[in-house]
Amino acid sequence: MGVMFEAGALGLLGQEWVTLQNNHAHHERVALALKLATVVLAVVLLVANLPPVVVGVVVLLLSAPFQLHSQWQAQRTNSLGLLREYALNACRPTVAYPYAVIVLGLAALTVFR
Repeated sequence: MGVMFEAGALGLLGQEWVTLQNNHAHHERVALALKLATVVLAVVLLVANLPPVVVGVVVLLLSAPFQLHSQWQAQRTNSLGLLREYALNACRPTVAYPYAVIVLGLAALTVFR
């Protein structure tokens, strides 16, 4: 799916770059898989005749970016700050647009049903 780089004869800086590049590529693949899984789940839930509002809530929950990092945990203030950070990250265009399309489609289904 992506190009994997090998450190080979690179120096330490090159090895660091290769490691970061491979980690970034992996993160992008996981993010894409999560978006595709959300679309599939939304369709399955709609076919199962769940109310579009319920499907919308599930989609919004799946859109929240989950970060597991020790430095992030050390800087985290409280639950309200965590929810604020999730909301701000979920509003980033690269994160929000696939979910926004699904939620708008569900809203249209609710209105025109």
